[in-house]
Parts: sequence; C-alpha cells; structure tokens
Amino acid sequence: MKQRLCSAVLTVCLLLAILPLGVLAAESQAIPFVTAVVDGTEICSVETEGKTRLFLPASADLSHLALRFADGENVKLRGTNGTLKAAETLDLTTIAKEDREGCYVIHVTTPSRQKTIYIMQGSKIPTVYLASADPEQDRSWVDQSKKNEAKGTMKMVSADGSAVVYDGGLTQIKPRGNSTFTYSPKKAYQIKLKDKTDLLGNGEKNKTWVLLANYGDATLMHDKLMKDLAVRLGMPYVVSCEWVNLYYDGEYRGVYTIGEKNDVGSTGVDITDMEKLYEEMCETYGDDMIAAEARNAYGQTYYYTENLTAPENLTGGWMIELNLQNVDEASGFFTRKGVGLNVKSPEYADKAAMEYISEYYQAFEDAVYAVDAKGNYTGYNAATGKYFYEYVDQTSLIRTFLLQELALNPDGFRSSLYFHKDKDGMMYAGPIWDQDMTFGTGWEIYIAPTVVDYHYLAEALIRIPAFRTALEEYFQSTFLPEIEGLLGEQGIMAGYKATLADNAAMNYKLWPYVRIGYPKAEGHLWNGNPNYDVVTADMADWVAKRIELLKTQFLPKPAAASQQFPDIRGHEAEEAINFVVEQGLFGGMGDGFAPNTPMSRAMLATVLYRMAGSPAVSGTSFTDVAADAWYSRAAEWASQQGILDGQAGLFRPTDTVSREQMALALYRYARHSGMKMTAGGSLSGYTDRGTVSSQAKTAVTWAVSHGILKGRTETMLAPLSNISRGQAAMSIEQFVKLTQK
Repeated sequence: MKQRLCSAVLTVCLLLAILPLGVLAAESQAIPFVTAVVDGTEICSVETEGKTRLFLPASADLSHLALRFADGENVKLRGTNGTLKAAETLDLTTIAKEDREGCYVIHVTTPSRQKTIYIMQGSKIPTVYLASADPEQDRSWVDQSKKNEAKGTMKMVSADGSAVVYDGGLTQIKPRGNSTFTYSPKKAYQIKLKDKTDLLGNGEKNKTWVLLANYGDATLMHDKLMKDLAVRLGMPYVVSCEWVNLYYDGEYRGVYTIGEKNDVGSTGVDITDMEKLYEEMCETYGDDMIAAEARNAYGQTYYYTENLTAPENLTGGWMIELNLQNVDEASGFFTRKGVGLNVKSPEYADKAAMEYISEYYQAFEDAVYAVDAKGNYTGYNAATGKYFYEYVDQTSLIRTFLLQELALNPDGFRSSLYFHKDKDGMMYAGPIWDQDMTFGTGWEIYIAPTVVDYHYLAEALIRIPAFRTALEEYFQSTFLPEIEGLLGEQGIMAGYKATLADNAAMNYKLWPYVRIGYPKAEGHLWNGNPNYDVVTADMADWVAKRIELLKTQFLPKPAAASQQFPDIRGHEAEEAINFVVEQGLFGGMGDGFAPNTPMSRAMLATVLYRMAGSPAVSGTSFTDVAADAWYSRAAEWASQQGILDGQAGLFRPTDTVSREQMALALYRYARHSGMKMTAGGSLSGYTDRGTVSSQAKTAVTWAVSHGILKGRTETMLAPLSNISRGQAAMSIEQFVKLTQK
C-alpha cells in the first residue's frame, strides 16, 4: 500500500545542508526527527511531554528495525548497552533495554544536534494504517468537521505481522459520534472499504467499519467487555470488534476498537431490509427527499418522507434507537413520555410506515406504564388487550436491563439503546451499542457502584411483577455466573488487561486518563499520577461492589432472621438483627443468632469488611490468623485501613469488643469511607462518662450524638463493657441508615 510520507525527509536533508543552524531548529520542529518503516509503512516520531517518542506496533521486529533520521548521515546511537553507528537496520535490543515505563531510551548524535528518543512497542493486537488520498484532506482536515469526508487507503496487519488482513482503498474516512466528536480530542472514525472484507476473521465480510476511540474510558475495555458479555449471554446481532493500534498518515493515534456498525444486513441485524425494498420501488430513493411531519392515532408527532412507494408489508424490518428527547434523523417519532426515537433503518420511510411503527411502539410504552386502580404496575395495555411482552420480547428486555444495570450506563434506556423488529414478528431490545462511558464514568459526575437509578422504561419494568420475577430467575441462573467470571486473577478483565497493558502504555503518552466525560466537569481527569494498574484495579473494585449490590437487589431474599433464629424473637435487638441479616452483614452461630454472645474482633472485622463490599485482599501479616481462617481477609483489610489495630504481629481475633471499641471502629470506618464527621451534644448525661478512654472520647461522643451507641440505662453508658452481638447489630443498623441519608 502506498503511504503518504510523514515528511519530505529527503527535502529536509537538503535543507539541512544549505540552511544556517539558527533556522534549523525552527524548521525541524515541524519535521519528524526519526521515522521507522514497519509493515512497509513509514511511522513518524511525535513530540509529547517535551520528549521525542516513537510508537511501534506489535508487528515491528526490534531486532531488525529500519530507522531513518531527518539529519541524514553520520548518526550515532547510544543506549544503556552500548553505542553504534546508525545503519540500514538496527537491532534495538543490543544497545538498549526497556525501562520501567516500557521505553527503549536512545541518545542520538547527528552532525547538527543531539537528541534523545523514547521508543515504545505495543503487543498482542493488530495494527491499522490509514493514509489520506489527498494531502489537503488529511487527518487534521477530517477532524475539523463531521461534514468532512475523505478518501484514502488502509492496511490492516495481524499482531505478529504474519498476515495482511486488508491492503486497499477506502471510499470514505469520516469522523463519527456526537458528544465524542465535539468534546474528545481523540476522534472516532467511520471507514468504508473498497471491497467487502472479513477484518475480524469471523466469516463476516463488510464494507463499512467503525474505529471507536474510547477516549472517555481510562481502561479501554468497557465497550468491548459489554459486547463480549452480550454475546456470551446469547444476545443476537451483537457487533464484533477487536482492539487495534491506529496510525493515521504515519502518526500514531492510540488504541482503538475496530468493529461493525449496528446496521441491518446479513452480517449485522439480519432482518428484512426495508431500505432495500424502498430502493427497488423508488428509483430516486435517497435523492432530494422531502421531509414532512404528522401525528399518529395517539396524538404524537412523527416524521416521514413524502412521495415514496411503500412496501406491501410495513411490519418490518425496523431498527429504531432511543435518543433522549430528540429526533435528529430523517425518520423518527416522539412518545407520550416525551422520548424521541430515531429510525435508523430504513433511513427514509413513507407516512403509512411511520404511522405503523410509531403506534406499535406507543402501544408497547403504554403497556409498560399501565397501572391498576391502586397504582400498581400491571404491564397490561387495556386499550389493546395485550401485555408488554406481546410487543417486545421479554428475554431481550431482561438481558438489556441487566447489562445496563451492571455497567450503570448513564444513558441506559435513554440514548443509544436499540430495538429491532422483523416483518410479522414482535420487537426485540438490542443490539447493545455505545458502552464506553460506563462502570463509574459518567458525563458530569463519577457514578458510585452503589447507585440505584432507573431510567425511562426500566423504572416501570422493574415494578411489573411478571417482569421482576422473570428477571430475578434469569439473574440467578444465567447472569450472575457470567458476571462473576469477570473478576479474579484468571477472570476476563485480567485477560483484557494483559492484552492491553503495553498498548495502553503507549496510548496514555498521547492522551490523558479521563475520569468523567465532560471536559468542563470537576474531576474530568484522574487526580494524582495514575497509571494503567491504578485505573484497571479501580474498575475491578467497582465491578465487585456493583455485583454485590445487584445480588442484594435481584437474588431471592433470605427469610427474616426472626424466622431463621428463634433465639431473637422478643429480643430488644430483633428488628436490628433482621436488618443486618437481610443486608448480608451478619450470619448465625450454630442453630441460632446468639444475640447475647459477646462480639469478637474477628466478628467485627468481618461485618465491616462485608459492609465495605469485601474488597480484594490477600495474605495475612498476623501470626495468630491462619491464611484459611474465615475472617483472615477481613482482619487483614481492617488492619490495613487502620480500623482495627494489631499489636506485635497479633490480631487477637477472639478478644471481645467493648462498647467504646465498637464506637471507635465505626468512627474510623466512617472516616476511611470519606463521611463527614460532624458531631454535636456531649456525654454529660452519663455518670460514667469519665471511664471513656481518651483515645475513644471523640468517637464515643460522635456515636452517641448519632444514636449509634446508646446508653444501657438513662444514666449509664457502660463504655468498657463487652458489646453483645445483638447490641452490635443495633449499632450497625443505625450506622448503615445514617450513611444512606
């Protein structure tokens, strides 16, 4: 494939020979200092962070690397292992070794200057090279406007360089996305190959492909993880995608995913292609279309195209997309709930067709939001005599619901959510799309894994008994086993990280680690000095906490503690014990709960550890805690967080906990969790207040002021007395409810 040169290197060399040195520095700033030829393509060095960097793909052979320097001949190279003169090819590994950042650092001396270059290499993923056909319509021009569309060529090479997947023309290179195009400096693109090609090796040949930048996802794995999970769940028509390193006009642009579009076709959403039927019946379909609007039988606005001959069967196939409160395609409609839906296929539809699909969807929405005389959601549309699942397949709704809930997608059931419908059949939710801003990454805020926030259809579906029952059954039998496989040393996310790590190291020399999508939002970028280990560990912790929340929401609730444990019936702590058992914080002892048994340090550590979401921790630093003890991880975590102290290498797991120690542990936990530690009042009402130890006084005062620790009588606090399991349950219940306010 012919690639446009990164620079006119030969011309530069001639200029260097005739221009004075005072001009050289200024001229050379716009010229790549060094280029490498890999896969027959020239790759330019770039200036970032005040350093000259050369980013190489996985297919580059470092033992036989062709480097070209703008300063021409007599170039000397010095690395950590020695010095040599630049030649046609270089064995990079003989003169340098990787540093902690994965860089080969080479000091270059030319007749006119000295310069250091930092060479990095990706691994395990293919490489895509785009080249502009017209120098006037290069990448910078394409990136300026969504209206700018260029032509060019593309070469795609396997990770090891052994196979060229595609080497040919592109009839289209254009930017894609709405907010991503507007706010992300790392642009996404849509490309059209000259010939249909199976780029991903899955037997599906396509012309149109999408290069997603995933700029807002610091882990680079959100979107692919969700699509791969949808495939494992058996969701039909999920687009295939693969990570690649992208070079555009010889310049490295970072890690992208290349994949198919959500589109109707034999290799996409394989339903009746209504657009093709329209084209067969209308010779001028797509040219000079006349837009119009009307209202359907429900009084809702829809948009259609005039002067089209409609297919005989208007029932399918359709692909429609939720689009917040907007319609910004040629065809679309609004619902009673003020929601806008774009019709993605067919692009142009006549009046009768748009009337049909807008009314079909409205009948479904009405069924979802239907309530009885008492305000209970029924899922039944009395006007049509149909239930919601007679309009949209219930299993597809459940899968979509749970996928959005797992990732806590802020656009879930609001935007970029698709439905498809074939002729003479019902509608299906899916396929999924646009999942990069998920797993805590919100548009204007960070979204905690404990948030419960249902949007649009989801808010009503979860209240329909039939839907909720089916969802809980599916969650327990199918969804939970799949998502639990995401975590752990052998989990799916760990495998993704191993694949992406070297490539992410290069990517983030160009782009920042984004925490929140909107650039003007506080906390848009990660604080401190993040790295890929930090952001992927944060995601793993987020997912673990999210799974625990989903389990409390959708797994069958255990019987009330008072039914399981007869020994708490009539006890002062019965209500609190029911609460903490339902929350999964306490378990029983033997055949009962043992509410009067003193609380031990091992028990307290375990309760607080569960309350924190059971974060990952390994090993033990205590000689009196066996590695396989039921409380070992909790003890280690509580010690690491400064919540329960150990002494002289001992944790003392069987020691009892006093009432003031309980208050101190909860105070430290609250401070560790970032709670505002406000306290009022005093201990003046208790005659034994003087027995509170000095180190616990602030914590005890705080606990008493918030009702977390209550006196044993009106005048006695008994701070040094052992706290029983029942009393501890009362303190924990009050603490949890305080955090939920």
